[in-house]
Amino acid sequence: MAIYKKALLAALSPALRAQQFKKLGATWVRDCEEVFCVLNVQTSQWSELYYFNVGVSVKALFTGAKPSFYDCHFGERIPQGDEVEVYGDLADFSGERPSAAERIERLADMIPASAVAWFSRHDSAEKLRARASDSPKTTVALRHSLNQGGCAQVREPNHSTEPLSPSRGGSS
Repeated sequence: MAIYKKALLAALSPALRAQQFKKLGATWVRDCEEVFCVLNVQTSQWSELYYFNVGVSVKALFTGAKPSFYDCHFGERIPQGDEVEVYGDLADFSGERPSAAERIERLADMIPASAVAWFSRHDSAEKLRARASDSPKTTVALRHSLNQGGCAQVREPNHSTEPLSPSRGGSS
């Protein structure tokens, strides 16, 4: 499906580029000092519903050039909290109202702001250490790396660590 995806991606780009994100397909990546910040737009394969995934990949553990959302050591869907109900209505393009153009415009305002706010809480090893100590799903290698201040000798991809979300034991 994904009839509106191209227009939605184009509408999100200016605000994300202004925040130093670089786009590849449906994913934007910002290179921070200790982590990569990743925003990904995902489309339902059965409908015109769009999902917005945010995550961070710890540089000391990532072996590739640019991470995808699936390479992230921490990740969630946004928006969260009070914005979820509004987002749900806007992100499902199968409804007649508001119009697709209005949905895209409102999402282009909401999603970059939600992503940047999420990244501000997860964009350093110190912030990730606090989160990792609270989560039972954090791998031993990730905890070790974070506790060693980056620990460059520990370099393994995130194949065994699924992204965390509040519904799966993570915290925001």
